[in-house]
Amino acid sequence: KQRATSDAELGTAEQMCREALSMKERTLGPEDPRTLTSRSNLASVARARGRVQEACALCRDSLERRERTLGRSHPQTLSSRANLAVMVRDMGDASAAEKLGSDALESRRRVLGDDHPFTLVSANNMGVIAQSRGALDEAAVLYDDAVRGACGWLGEKHPAAALFALNRAALWGARGLHVAAEEGARAAHGVMCDALADDH
Repeated sequence: KQRATSDAELGTAEQMCREALSMKERTLGPEDPRTLTSRSNLASVARARGRVQEACALCRDSLERRERTLGRSHPQTLSSRANLAVMVRDMGDASAAEKLGSDALESRRRVLGDDHPFTLVSANNMGVIAQSRGALDEAAVLYDDAVRGACGWLGEKHPAAALFALNRAALWGARGLHVAAEEGARAAHGVMCDALADDH
């Protein structure tokens, strides 16, 4: 029942995103920043519904338009590049995902700073990509950067910090550090449960 509700909610969200995109394309034009935000939102919903190829095409289109209208280093352009890296990874193209993700991370470090939340998300995502190709030392550095930055910027009890810590705990498990992995995962899950309880 919960899955059915989630699917229904995503269906409603997709319809709203499509209507918003259509209206903005008609009234603002296809390359207005607000139109591109609507296109990116639709890509996120398509990904959530399992249509990764469609999501990737929408995100790539947003990225190309943002590069052309806003520039390669604009924060919204970097968000599109980071999102595309995740979607390309979902499609199994680890090499392209790593190139896009690395570019987004380095650009965010330069434009936004090492500890900006968006930079930390990119560091975490690059950790996932590095771990998937077996570069565990590299992944450890990226996860450590993400966790340390999130705890300093957002606080140890922030869900983002907990998510990054959970990914790091999974890496510890992959490296045979089972006690540390279990303790880290338990602490991260506790933070997430507390956050959900606060929301309700």
